[in-house]
Amino acid sequence: MNYSIKSIMKNIKNKNDLEKNLADYANLLSTNYNQYAMFAFSMKYFIFYQALKGLSDNDIDNEEKVLIDRFNSIIKRGVLDEFDGQVRQDCIIELDELRNELIERMDVLTDFAGKLLIYEYVIYREKYKIENKDDTSLFDESVIDEIVDFILDSEDKSVVVDKIKSVVGQLPMRMTRSKFFELLNNALTLFKDSSKEELSSYLYKVRSSSSLYKPESAGKYYTNLSKQVEKIANFDYDNINEDNFKDLYTDYEDLSSEVRRASEFMIELQEIVNSVYAYILTKPYLLDDMISQKENEVCISIIKSVNDDYTSDSEYDEDSFEKNAMKFESIEGCQERFYMDCSKLESELDIIKEEYDSQIESMMLAKQFKCLTMSELLLSTSLFVKFDKEDDEEKVTDDYLKETYIKLESEFKELFKNSSKKIRRSIMASVTYELPMLFTSRQEIYDYIFYAFDACRDTLEKKACCSAVRDVMNEYLLDDYDALEDEFDEEDFDEDDFTK
Repeated sequence: MNYSIKSIMKNIKNKNDLEKNLADYANLLSTNYNQYAMFAFSMKYFIFYQALKGLSDNDIDNEEKVLIDRFNSIIKRGVLDEFDGQVRQDCIIELDELRNELIERMDVLTDFAGKLLIYEYVIYREKYKIENKDDTSLFDESVIDEIVDFILDSEDKSVVVDKIKSVVGQLPMRMTRSKFFELLNNALTLFKDSSKEELSSYLYKVRSSSSLYKPESAGKYYTNLSKQVEKIANFDYDNINEDNFKDLYTDYEDLSSEVRRASEFMIELQEIVNSVYAYILTKPYLLDDMISQKENEVCISIIKSVNDDYTSDSEYDEDSFEKNAMKFESIEGCQERFYMDCSKLESELDIIKEEYDSQIESMMLAKQFKCLTMSELLLSTSLFVKFDKEDDEEKVTDDYLKETYIKLESEFKELFKNSSKKIRRSIMASVTYELPMLFTSRQEIYDYIFYAFDACRDTLEKKACCSAVRDVMNEYLLDDYDALEDEFDEEDFDEDDFTK
């Protein structure tokens, strides 16, 4: 049977034969989600497995091994064994529990990472000052023009805004608390008449960047890492010297490395959890005549091979790896094809659910549409989004803003009272990164940067901040270079032309 996306969407829009076309739409999107998820999962599962094989026992902790074991058990029963409705339901429950645990774990790790950025601001500058303690030269103010040129060298306003935020976050911080609170209050007033959900998301950013945010699962996971974070937090930053800095720097580097490793593991595991979750959700609603049995068998054979290798005690088999890697050649382009159709169909999903809610209910399609909504989230780039998250569309009023600001100001005052001077400055710099910096001219940008440097009387700190800004500039330069490189087709590349 020929299923035309364009025809089905047109018929639904014109309310033609809704009973048939709504069912066709749901089945067509279910099939595309299922197939896209399967192809994506087979590739990510294979890569995830290869990465794990390259790790030593010390590179992955016991809790992570338990997560992997739980996941592989679900794969065997929900994907590789013969389809069974009750098993599918059990696997969905287990996947939901596993996924929610990964969300909680990532929330804790994100909190650690946010705190480490605050300490990094201080540690980076102290490291520079210790390494350059014999430098007696003056700070070269001509660098300010260079920084402003860097900020304004793009015609894309969003890029300019990003650059301003990145630079401002690295400048010397000598802002008074009253000025800081003024900027914070001004930022909140921009949310008047927007939804409370939008304001809530922004407040999360502000609290996360300042260490005010407290994860609900704090203390439940990564207790050892939590102790290490606390150790760094309790360091006497106002009395750093060469003798105590080395241990601080080593502790910070080790902790940063472990938080980064654990975060990358959670992201990679969540990707494959989300993919297989969407695959199992949509499995009962497939249009068989849209599925290539041959291509599906290739995917299943890869998934089975990986799953078997997980549970075996055999050593790494290079021949097995090569055989599986070669299988991907026969399904090349499949994932992209289904992704394109998913994008076309899901663009109308919310509209269809809202406009035809009663028909969907009467046709007993509500359960399937719920699976489609979940699959849309699972296959999006928001890996850790929660299903039960409800948007608060109520508008923000002046009174609500006032209450919100008073509460936030109180939290910051308490935080500052219990923080050392250098950490307070770091917190202000981190939060300032999240504040809207509204400049109307080059001169205003110049004046802001000039004042930030001029208000700092520590020449080495100025130079340390300047070095940090240069790192930001170099990162943008590398991104621009990578983008330029991608524009060249290797087959058509002429080195002589490029040199000219």
